[in-house]
Amino acid sequence: MPIYSHNLFSCFYLLFYLVFQPSKWRCIVAEIAPDLAPGFTLSDLKPAHWRQAEMRHLLFVAYIIGPFYVGIISGLWLLLSGSIEIALRGFVYSMTISLVGGIFGGIIVSFAFSVVAALLGGMLIGFLYQLAPVWSLIAGLTALGMASHVLVSLSTLNSKVNQENEKIRLANIQIHSVVFSNINFFLQHIRCISLKQIIAVVLGLFSTAGIIFITAFIFHTLLFRFFPNSLILWATGTALGVGLAFALYTRLWWTAVLLAGTFALGIVTLLSQAEVIADFFLLQPLAGGLMNGLLFPVLFGLPYLLTRGMADNWSGIVAGLLGSAGVYLLVMLFTGQPVGHALLGSIAGFTLGLTYHWWKSPLFYLLQMPYNQFLYRAEQHHDEGNLLSHHSAYWDEHQWLPLYGLDKHLVLVAERDSQAAEAAFAYLNKTPQYWAVLNAQLELFIRALERCQSLAAIKTVHHYLPMPPETLQNHLIRFSKLSDAIEQSLSASDKPIQCQSLETDMDVAGLLLKDLTHVQHAESLRLCRIVEHWRSLLNDQVRDLSQRIEQNRPFKNPYITGVPLTTAITGVFVGRRDIATQIEQLLQAVYAPPILLLGQRRMGKTSLLNHLEHFLSHDYVPVVLDLQGISAANPAAFFYNISRIVTRSARQSGRLVLPDINREMFQREPVTDFNEWLDSVEDALSGQTLLLAFDELESLELAFVEGSLERNMILGSLRHIIQHRPHFKILLTGAYLSPDWASYLINVETLRLGYLQAEEARELIVLPVRHKLSYHEAAIKKILALTHGHPALLQYLCKAIVIVKNRQEAEIKNKVSAVDVEAAIPMALQSASQFLIYLGHAQGELGRKVLQFIARQVEQQATLDLVHLREIPFASENLQACLTHLKQQDILEEPVAQEYCFQVELIRHWFLTQ
Repeated sequence: MPIYSHNLFSCFYLLFYLVFQPSKWRCIVAEIAPDLAPGFTLSDLKPAHWRQAEMRHLLFVAYIIGPFYVGIISGLWLLLSGSIEIALRGFVYSMTISLVGGIFGGIIVSFAFSVVAALLGGMLIGFLYQLAPVWSLIAGLTALGMASHVLVSLSTLNSKVNQENEKIRLANIQIHSVVFSNINFFLQHIRCISLKQIIAVVLGLFSTAGIIFITAFIFHTLLFRFFPNSLILWATGTALGVGLAFALYTRLWWTAVLLAGTFALGIVTLLSQAEVIADFFLLQPLAGGLMNGLLFPVLFGLPYLLTRGMADNWSGIVAGLLGSAGVYLLVMLFTGQPVGHALLGSIAGFTLGLTYHWWKSPLFYLLQMPYNQFLYRAEQHHDEGNLLSHHSAYWDEHQWLPLYGLDKHLVLVAERDSQAAEAAFAYLNKTPQYWAVLNAQLELFIRALERCQSLAAIKTVHHYLPMPPETLQNHLIRFSKLSDAIEQSLSASDKPIQCQSLETDMDVAGLLLKDLTHVQHAESLRLCRIVEHWRSLLNDQVRDLSQRIEQNRPFKNPYITGVPLTTAITGVFVGRRDIATQIEQLLQAVYAPPILLLGQRRMGKTSLLNHLEHFLSHDYVPVVLDLQGISAANPAAFFYNISRIVTRSARQSGRLVLPDINREMFQREPVTDFNEWLDSVEDALSGQTLLLAFDELESLELAFVEGSLERNMILGSLRHIIQHRPHFKILLTGAYLSPDWASYLINVETLRLGYLQAEEARELIVLPVRHKLSYHEAAIKKILALTHGHPALLQYLCKAIVIVKNRQEAEIKNKVSAVDVEAAIPMALQSASQFLIYLGHAQGELGRKVLQFIARQVEQQATLDLVHLREIPFASENLQACLTHLKQQDILEEPVAQEYCFQVELIRHWFLTQ
């Protein structure tokens, strides 16, 4: 440091540190003598301290170089406005008062206090040397007030040490004086701090004056008969009183003796040699400087020490300033000098000194702001190191006005050198500029959050986020916790769990956003935008994850195979409106003939019956009677099953209210009983028409053949309903109609249920999976070519396609190509094997062989005309009949130019594998 070197300006560095940068002074004291407090006095120095070169150099700088510069500066100032003689006298006076006052101030009050008071006071008094004495009083009080601020700033660091010292010193006073003991007891019971301070100041002043006066009076009384010079006796007694007061407080008796002796010697010399001093023009300022240099620290120090022991530092300072000013005013009053101007000047100096901390900051602020702005601009273009250490916040630690732009400077440095920024934060947090640290930390925190433009950045930001400042701390911590939660959510290996966790994080972000909207802070809007951005990223991630989960999740297969389609199954029954329209048109006749709906197995006859209620008007109440389920061992059970199903269907539809039935109703005369029940049903129809749709005629024919039911009775009853009950209509379905039924079902209207039309088949392919799968046009054409619109085979093939797609990767899972259709053929054939096996057995051995032969020849693209068929090994005289049967069964196409092929390509694939 500069004060360690033999720098001619070391004293000014020392003064600068004490006034503007007390932390630097603390570091100096800690390096030289760690056992000393920053506010140490010269009386605290031990022999080991005096042997230290650094300590001796420090004292030399403070008490030799400093006063010398004070004299030089004062002399040069006076030289500008006066003669050389005035300049020399001012030089001697200011240097002497600075030297003597500094040493005595260092002994009584504090070394740091003495340096500031001596250097500043010496210069101010020197500058005003030519003016009236009152100006010197003002300057002295101002310097003492400024030095007092330094004293307070240093003492706060060592408040605990000072408190212990105060207890020890006050205890010493209590030992030596019952009066001080009572005073301390009295002050401890005063709860009003301001009143306590006032009383302490008054008691401190009167105690100091009392000790000095009583000592001087006793000394004067005892020695007056031996030394008739009363003035010298009073001066010597006063010096002894000063020493006694100092000793009572500090218990440093030898220092007190030295102080009293020096003080007495100086005063006695000045008083005894007054005539000699007056004859030499340089001795007069020397004597004046010596006298005031002795008086100022003594008059300030003793009241300060005693009052501080009873109250606090500021009370001691006030007592010291009043003691300094009061004695001078009393002297002027007793000597007949006017005290009006002096009193006002004392008040002015007193006020300037005590308010130094307040008026210094605005005064220097006007200079610091342009300098700091220039430093910030330079920092922006400075690549290596940083200029922050030159900022006025570092060398003016008492600047209480906010240094605009400091927070921006801190942010700039932090983004380049985080370690330097942390050190700056730690230092400035202990200064009045701590607000800049809070703002900078908040800005750095927000910038770190704003840089997170992806979830990858968000999930790691909590690892390197700076410590949140006290401003908005609770909310900022939630950002860190949210980042940590997002990292944990993204680390989940299970995608559904990850998605669910991220949705929870979105909810947390939403609550944070809601809370931030109610925060009254300048940066709350930026934080809200950050949360909104994070929520947007989370929402995108959740949506993407949901899509991927949905893509990877097996599609629910909507296609139904093996069972008829009921009204409870939606989305897979298409078409057949043309057949339904024909049925309704036939039913509209008053005496409508029975309707026979023929179609191959699995062509959708039962499914159409189940959906008739959606096609017919509300005048018709269709009831599906599955003859496989109602065939019974006797007519009574048969008619009972029909009536039971009709009653249940009417109740379920809510359109009819039919009387309850029981099995015993049909036991006596089944046909008669059934007709009577039909009468009750007809009464309940209220103009509506009941459509009895008998499904699976083959099952009833089997019952006739087996003899469990009598053909004449059952078919006769049906014919009677057709002929005599216009509100009852009959609809029969089956693959074929036995010739034995013809005489009973007179004028039957036959409708044929065939393949779905191309548009209907396309609808069945696309609509059930429209939100899951997207078919290429080639794939749809491939399916149509394979199934020819066969509803059952369409369901089998589309169901197999869904299974194939569920086994594929998500990237190609949603698109169905012709290749996928080809891959689904074996699975579809396997699923439909029972239907195809039945189909093959129904054609007989010759039919199966013909179909297998045709299937192979078509695969080889050979021409299959009747001539070639007759040449095959199994050819027989029944070939033509077989071919006719296969065409009637809608297996083979009507030959064009005698060439045969399969109507349904998928069936050909089946026979090709047999």
